[in-house]
Amino acid sequence: MKKLNQAMLTIAAASLLSASPLWAAGTTAVYASSPAPLNDVIQKNLEQLSTLLPYMKELPVQTVEMAADSSTVVITRKAEKAKLPEMTIFMQKTGEIKSFSLDSGANEMDQELSLGEQKKKAEAFLTAAHQKGLVDCSLAELQYNEASSKSLNGAVFARSINRIPVEQKKVFVSLDGAGNVVEFSNEASLNGSPDPSKLPSPSEAMSPEQAKQAMTNMMKPFYRLTGPDKTPSLVYQVVGSGYMDAKTGSWVDTEHAKFKSFTGEFFYDIPVAPPGQPLAARSKEEAASILQNVFGFELAGASFSEQNGSAAGKSYKEYRWTKNNENRFVTVDPTSGLVFSAGLDTGEDSVQPPASCKISLEDAKKAAVQLIQPFLDPDSKAVVLETRMYVEPQGHFNFAVYPATNGIPFAEKSFQVSINSETGKPIRLIGPSVHDKFALPDPKNAISAEQAMQEYLKYHPLELTYFYPINHSKQADQPVLVYKARINPDVLEVVDAVTGKIVPR
Repeated sequence: MKKLNQAMLTIAAASLLSASPLWAAGTTAVYASSPAPLNDVIQKNLEQLSTLLPYMKELPVQTVEMAADSSTVVITRKAEKAKLPEMTIFMQKTGEIKSFSLDSGANEMDQELSLGEQKKKAEAFLTAAHQKGLVDCSLAELQYNEASSKSLNGAVFARSINRIPVEQKKVFVSLDGAGNVVEFSNEASLNGSPDPSKLPSPSEAMSPEQAKQAMTNMMKPFYRLTGPDKTPSLVYQVVGSGYMDAKTGSWVDTEHAKFKSFTGEFFYDIPVAPPGQPLAARSKEEAASILQNVFGFELAGASFSEQNGSAAGKSYKEYRWTKNNENRFVTVDPTSGLVFSAGLDTGEDSVQPPASCKISLEDAKKAAVQLIQPFLDPDSKAVVLETRMYVEPQGHFNFAVYPATNGIPFAEKSFQVSINSETGKPIRLIGPSVHDKFALPDPKNAISAEQAMQEYLKYHPLELTYFYPINHSKQADQPVLVYKARINPDVLEVVDAVTGKIVPR
């Protein structure tokens, strides 16, 4: 049997359990015998589930975990004398099944079913489970998501309202090669679902052609390293959060953007005049000078440490000063002394959100550009600055600053900069991942943004969906109707501006 998808089980568990683990709660009651003292509804539904999953009869040893302050019951089923296979079931105390997963202990996958076979068997399971009262939404209320199913190698369905899928209300079903359902996760429960009468109607959305034009306006050129050999390429990529308000054409503000690149507001053609060779630190004294003179940090009374290491195949040397649980550091190339990063360690004890914002965005932009100039190549003439809303340290101004050639930002050469929004002083700088010089494609040979969008939409068509934004770690009470590009597991959301072709993964 297929081994359980640990990522999906972890997600399900995190969303179902209370803040404190069941085993850490003083009110937890654990029963290790079978049958366990479950209420009649849960016991009945377990029996109903076993009629759909014959392998449950081979797992008679039952353990139950539940806490008085949780609405969830965790049930574990095992064989008489073997540790594996083991089945874990999360149920509401009302009897609704939220998730289950079977760990067979197999080291290798059985031959897997095709997507079509998985979809057919998953639909049969969901239909029977609904008829038996194990899940509260019917198959008619769900939409199959082929792209997500292919990506997760299972059957993914989304809760549908007004015939529009709801992004965060999904059902996942996974089967082994024999057709047994070995994993199930239900986030599409009617409980907590929005009132359809209070949601934006699809008739209020702009047309697909209007949405296409709005997204074309945000299709911007970048230099990037692409392919297995990291070839410098000129590409087009959509700039934004990935969720476009279907009524206004503007990007929806959401913390989901932290998982995407190029999500902020861009400011182009900012002139720079680097003072000379990029800044380097070949000794403790030179590193201290950078922290004191560039960042304005006071190092008196701090304890010093020095260490060598490597990350992502790159060696580094770090100079670090610690005082009052605050760490100020300079990380350099151990041979040349070229500075990779410097500033204040942004752990939660080091950089706290400010009480108020006392400087303007314009002042913060100027401070960020001023900070990076000593670290730039001496032939740099201009940079492009991007606001970064969803990176630490929270509450301060965060930017990505890109050296520009032909007015086009080079993604892998970006500097990540944080500016204190109370004082206007720099907090930290993280340098680029590459320092090599490249021969870059001439933008005169590039296709237009409109042509790039045509290619992009062949692989990432726009879809209407209801979406719950998340801001300050809190999900909105009501979803927004948005256009989003369909995820394609075979290609990136990047178009080569010279060849006019989508870039493969």
